[in-house]
Amino acid sequence: MEKGVAFLLVFLLVFSLIPVVNVSGLDGYSTWYVSPAGDDRNSGDILHPFRSLQKAIHASSTGDTIYLRGGRYNVIDSPKRGILINRSGTADSWFTIAGYPGERVVLDGAGCFIGKNYGLLRIGEINRYQRYVRITNLVIENVFGVSQCHAIWGCYGNKFGSTHHVRIDNVTINNCQYGAIKFWSEYPDRYQTNNITIENCTIKNTQWQSGSMGESVTFYGAENIVFKDNVFRNCRKTMLCFGNDTHNALVYDNTFTHTSSSKGTHAIYIAGGNFESGRRTYVYNISCFNNLIYGPFDSSICVGAEAAGGCKDIAIYNNIINDNGTCSGSTVGFKLQRTGNDYHRFSNIFFKHNTIYDRNTGYAVQLNCYRTELNTIVIANNIFQSNGDTLYQISAPIVNFTDSCFDFSANLYAHTTKAANTWWRDGAGKFEANSIRASPQFVDRTTGDFHLSTDSPAIDAADTTYGVSWDYDGQLRPQNMRYDIGAFEYVSSSEFPPAPPIPPVPPSITDVRVTPTIQQSGDALNISCGIFDINNCVDDVLIHITYPDTTIHTYPLTQKYSLDQIYLQTGTYHFIIWVHDANNNTNISEEYTFQIIPRLTKALVVGFISSPRAVSDSLIDVNAELVLYIGFEPLAFKLLSSYEDIYVSEEFKGFLGAQFIVGVCDAAVISE
Repeated sequence: MEKGVAFLLVFLLVFSLIPVVNVSGLDGYSTWYVSPAGDDRNSGDILHPFRSLQKAIHASSTGDTIYLRGGRYNVIDSPKRGILINRSGTADSWFTIAGYPGERVVLDGAGCFIGKNYGLLRIGEINRYQRYVRITNLVIENVFGVSQCHAIWGCYGNKFGSTHHVRIDNVTINNCQYGAIKFWSEYPDRYQTNNITIENCTIKNTQWQSGSMGESVTFYGAENIVFKDNVFRNCRKTMLCFGNDTHNALVYDNTFTHTSSSKGTHAIYIAGGNFESGRRTYVYNISCFNNLIYGPFDSSICVGAEAAGGCKDIAIYNNIINDNGTCSGSTVGFKLQRTGNDYHRFSNIFFKHNTIYDRNTGYAVQLNCYRTELNTIVIANNIFQSNGDTLYQISAPIVNFTDSCFDFSANLYAHTTKAANTWWRDGAGKFEANSIRASPQFVDRTTGDFHLSTDSPAIDAADTTYGVSWDYDGQLRPQNMRYDIGAFEYVSSSEFPPAPPIPPVPPSITDVRVTPTIQQSGDALNISCGIFDINNCVDDVLIHITYPDTTIHTYPLTQKYSLDQIYLQTGTYHFIIWVHDANNNTNISEEYTFQIIPRLTKALVVGFISSPRAVSDSLIDVNAELVLYIGFEPLAFKLLSSYEDIYVSEEFKGFLGAQFIVGVCDAAVISE
């Protein structure tokens, strides 16, 4: 009996020392837990949580979820590069870092000093990108460090790949010495970070460092962005910025508030591109709508360009700009801005159905660009009302009102105590023929209620050419026979109709890649793309490939929108990608090509060449000028001229210069 009891006690003691293993769910993915009272020597389950987030990330795998239990996490033991998120998810199971439901989780960076171009949370690193990552239900505060440090840093887009499919939602970021969130690409013209969603976040008290550069939230070399339902409060510099080669962004239902007597720089800055490697880069296809901006700002919405870059295909509508704060110096509602003496390009800029009220010394609109830089600038159906010492609703001293690049139509110009006025290079007091110069008759501008009263001259006065299907409140336009000017459509009934959904937008096809673009017959070649659908209802994605013999083959693309295929025919292949969604919207890509060459075989090549270049990880393309080619498998003798290309293995062991080649290698010949 005593031996049995002793054995039982020993068994229980040994069993108690065995760590609890984190059990995977039925889907094969694990859930991990972190707590301020935990221990990094624990197993990481809900009863035995880790203490640090970094430990949980190290223990996790693809597609796992990490829950942080409520409390404050003093991030004091991280290196200056911050907590590294080097795990990814899948389209079916995103890698998720979340505050535990119903509990308040604070990541406090007061004990860290973050290095330049890093973040307290860092998604990806050099030569390693992440995908399908979600950060949710957290508070991040007290982020200090070197210039350009951030609370969340999302990178990298480079030749090794791009970070893609990242979602940040229900996150509050407070008290940052510099920026809050940044997504960045090392090669913004080729490898963009993509498919980024930031939603229901609050960003406040950032960039308080005197002389700080940058922005609170920055997208640099990014594509396919949804930025909605976020709130900014008292961020000292620029709040939201879209930089070099960023494109395909929807910015809506956000609130930008700056109440300091020291004005902010911009609420929204569409910063244009640069001039790099002989090409002008653009920021393009950006839509900003239904946002509320409360100033003062140097310019509430600025479409600008830096270092000879440009902006194109920009739509700004249904926004309310209430520059009602008190500050020293002038403020601007909407600005089109060049930088320095560089030559910029602006085209297809649409600013319509916005309401701007400016109580400071400044302008509702400022156009600070030369005529030669502009093409198709539409400013229509807006309300521009000024107050105080403002003299002009529009300031455009270096362009003419009559310049053909402009289309001004049906704007309402007003000043609370003076006559409406504009200022152009060719004179002051110039307005479009269908303009209105009278009080807009807001319900109560002093409380920020910019709805139209029953006697407003803006009712039924807009140019239908530039109409928008809904207003700031989500009411259908038009309510009567014609559209109303400004951000609000007048609704006479006390029972408003339900807000319509955002009209379906066809899915876009992005980032089409062929790897490699030249491949040997019988070896696999990959075709991939990105699909961006705001309605998240993609049905089918197909690829139609025309073979060299002109036959057409159709293949479905997988959930990863990728096709690995072996091709035997030699020659040039042409393909398009077709996408369809559940709303019956379709889109078709432009045409792309790739080439299949014969298998490389052993040969002696010697002679004069030009333009050798690597076309893949394994092939070098050489233009023959006068080359003797002796093939061994099978035996062949050829004298190659400038009508032929030679493809040789990148492992070529002979001599390959800019004008001469000699050696025995694996090679294939293609004649034009």
